[in-house]
Amino acid sequence: GYTAPEVFLDPNQNGPLADIYSVGVILHQLLTGIDPAGSRTPPTVPTGNLRLDAIWRKATSASPSQRYASVAEMGQALDA
Repeated sequence: GYTAPEVFLDPNQNGPLADIYSVGVILHQLLTGIDPAGSRTPPTVPTGNLRLDAIWRKATSASPSQRYASVAEMGQALDA
C-alpha cells in the first residue's frame, strides 16, 4: 500500500519520487486512519482539510512527474 505505482512495473524506478509517494500515503493514513495494506492505487478519501488534501494528493499522484520534486518542497507545503 505504500509502494509507488511505477515501482510495481519496474523496481528500478525506486528513488526520491517513490519515497515522496510513500510519505503521501502515510500522511493520508495519519489523517484518515485508513490502512492502505494491499492497495496498489493511490488513496482517494478526502480528509476534510482542503490544504492537506492537496498535499497528499500531489504526493500520491500516479504520475511521478506530478509529485513534489523533493521532500524539502513537500515540507515547505506542509509548513505553509
